[in-house]
Amino acid sequence: MLSQKFPFSYVTNMLTPRNMFAGRTAYSWWQLLVIVIFLNALILMPVSFHYAGMETYQIDRIVDNGLAAVTEKTYPALRGGSIQEGRFSGVSQLIETEEAVIAVLPDAKTQEALAQSQKYGIVLTTDKWYFYYPNGSVIESFLSGQYNLSQLTSRNAVLDFLNQQWYNSHRAEVFVFVMLVYAALLYLGSGLVVIAGGVTLYLTRKAGIFDLKTFKGCVGLLANCLGLPSLLAVLANLTGLVENPIMVMNTQVFGSILMLMVVLYRTGFRDKQLRK
Repeated sequence: MLSQKFPFSYVTNMLTPRNMFAGRTAYSWWQLLVIVIFLNALILMPVSFHYAGMETYQIDRIVDNGLAAVTEKTYPALRGGSIQEGRFSGVSQLIETEEAVIAVLPDAKTQEALAQSQKYGIVLTTDKWYFYYPNGSVIESFLSGQYNLSQLTSRNAVLDFLNQQWYNSHRAEVFVFVMLVYAALLYLGSGLVVIAGGVTLYLTRKAGIFDLKTFKGCVGLLANCLGLPSLLAVLANLTGLVENPIMVMNTQVFGSILMLMVVLYRTGFRDKQLRK
């Protein structure tokens, strides 16, 4: 069985604890890299469906103090008028404090002054939102949906509404951002399991208690242990048993560690145990 060509050899090696240990030296370095990339790519596919289906996302998770302009004193400025088919109709309003300002339908001169005020600011025009920050940066978002703003009766309601408006205009950018962050965490987690775990196992060679003689063999063992937990994580996500992407990642990482313990129990990390 172990003479099978890659990648079929990996499928065989990941199926049982004995095969995981016996097949630890069956791969080249580039094959080990392909294994890790492929298994994580499998996990990323169902997770991408989860993030693509998000209905809203908080701007504060990407931009520090993203909606700091919305305070108990300023939020009433956004409680008048309505949005219909991406256009706002209402009366001009301006509420300003020492640190924040919200303006509705300001004239060009007022809007320019707000942009340079070094305050947290939100400007509502006939077709756009402008989010201003003390460092001079500005975020633009288009108006969307149909809303009667008089229904925004609290600061939290305004925050939810603005998060939704911002997300509707930046859905693609948010998706790319969260997927990049998740992919980085996923590969970091699996990389720590395979590389850091491989180093730890390799350091035991001097004790002479295990038949783990090479670093590549240690990494190969951990790559074999990564297979079934990764498939389990994908299956759990697809069936709805585990929907949280972080829990999906944890299923892979901690499942791989548990699988390594099973291999140790079944083989003692010694080749002679495989012949029994």
